[in-house]
Amino acid sequence: MNEPASTILVIDDEQPFCEVVAEILTTFGYPVRKAFNAAQALEVLESITPILIILDIMMPDVDGLTLVRRFRADPRLSKIPVIMSSAKFLKEDRAEAINAGASAYLTKPFSAAELRSAIVALLGEKEPQLTLNNTPGYIRQ
Repeated sequence: MNEPASTILVIDDEQPFCEVVAEILTTFGYPVRKAFNAAQALEVLESITPILIILDIMMPDVDGLTLVRRFRADPRLSKIPVIMSSAKFLKEDRAEAINAGASAYLTKPFSAAELRSAIVALLGEKEPQLTLNNTPGYIRQ
């Protein structure tokens, strides 16, 4: 499959949440690939190199912290920004994610505007023009 250079990979075991995030990203102008567990994510990453990964922390089998450490150890994936998302909201949770290799951390639920801000902070405005027209308000778990 020929993937656009601006593809974002969303990894979350909660399929409805993953679908909403993908819909918002599509509204922002980004092509999106989805994975619902670590095995699917690794399979997708064999065929694409996304510009950004949005990764849930709490997943069965392999959690997001383990997965982001794996990304950071892989020369091909080590420079890709990773936004970690979780319902965990303590400072220690955020610090653990950043120490594991996350580029940013969003606490669920987060708004489309918060997601946009995180993307712009990591990628700048050089990617597809981001708009908030017709995007859902908050992304719920």
